[in-house]
Amino acid sequence: MVYQGYKTREDIFLDVEKAFPFQSKPEAFMLTNRAGEDCVCRYIVEHMRHYPEPIIPMDGVRYMHSELANLSVAGMGWILPNLLRKAVLCTHRFDTLTEAIIYDLELASEGNGLAKSRYSWLSLCQLQCLENILEYLSETHGHSIGKAMLAIRQLTP
Repeated sequence: MVYQGYKTREDIFLDVEKAFPFQSKPEAFMLTNRAGEDCVCRYIVEHMRHYPEPIIPMDGVRYMHSELANLSVAGMGWILPNLLRKAVLCTHRFDTLTEAIIYDLELASEGNGLAKSRYSWLSLCQLQCLENILEYLSETHGHSIGKAMLAIRQLTP
């Protein structure tokens, strides 16, 4: 990946719009990485039934951003375009929306197989965009992104 220099919030948001089109919501337990016997996954599916569309309002994204570890690859495909847009637009330095994706990528860099699989579908263009987002979040909010950047490099074909 190549460092693309400083980008404004508007530049990053336009990059996200191009690289991460909204996806359809997966059916029921296809959203999660475990079946209906898992109580956390049941709660997620039940809560998210209120959001059937590709575009998720802020309250749905806020609920899901702390549940990334319970998502399937299809679930991540649905939530990630929404989460990235909301994180880029976030202006509060301590808002956990900006940290959720970093933390999840850190799990992938540490060898967590489920975390790696959640990002396995990303194209090179999407990985470059994700790297730019991390750099922006680091510059804007002061987040440490070293391990998350390592995960992106591990995912790069």
